Amino acid sequence: MFAIQSYPRSGTHLIRTALDSHPQIKCYDELLNPDSKDHVETPWHVLKLLRETKQKQVGFVEHISRGSQHPSLKGRCNDKLWIRIKQAKQSEDIIIINLYRNNLFHRFVSHFMARKTGQWGMYNPNHRLTADSVSLDPRKIKKDFLKVLFVREEARRRFPKAPWISYEELVSNCAGSMARIQKRLGVQIKPLKPKTIKIGRPVRETVKNYDEIKEYFANTKFAGFFHD
Repeated sequence: MFAIQSYPRSGTHLIRTALDSHPQIKCYDELLNPDSKDHVETPWHVLKLLRETKQKQVGFVEHISRGSQHPSLKGRCNDKLWIRIKQAKQSEDIIIINLYRNNLFHRFVSHFMARKTGQWGMYNPNHRLTADSVSLDPRKIKKDFLKVLFVREEARRRFPKAPWISYEELVSNCAGSMARIQKRLGVQIKPLKPKTIKIGRPVRETVKNYDEIKEYFANTKFAGFFHD
């Protein structure tokens, strides 16, 4: 079995659809998300479903924020799923993979626009993002940065030996990244391609006040996220 810990807009659909196309792998969506086609009711049902699936490797993706102690998230998603996985990991070979996005500003913009347009995982290669450009509050962006780093550290402590794979790696070298993941899962290595389509556009076309935001973060540890 395997589980992929991720954060919204970090490549979840990309990695899931690619892995699910492998004949030896079944990769479910967010199993405890009521909006998921793969939804089940409890953490116990998650493990039951995985055990009953017949492929050589079976797993799912889930937000690393589940069970977070961050003030804005505490109580919204209980952590019983990760407790169940940690318990099962003591007696079964469950592989954990962490998926993250290195550029937190691009993640924020992607998430903001997805919520604004309702366009999350797109499958049509001819689709183009047509939403109007927006102005963003840099203070809200900073809060988001700190929250993402907080829950990422929680995920690191939860499974300290689990490898991390970045969204940027998946996009720039999808074939190599997918080969490493398949090797980790112990299946035959095949050329895998995601079924979702990247629909983003240059950040300056999306964010009206980009220069103002860039200046706001100029002398901070987040300055590297803003480059032309």
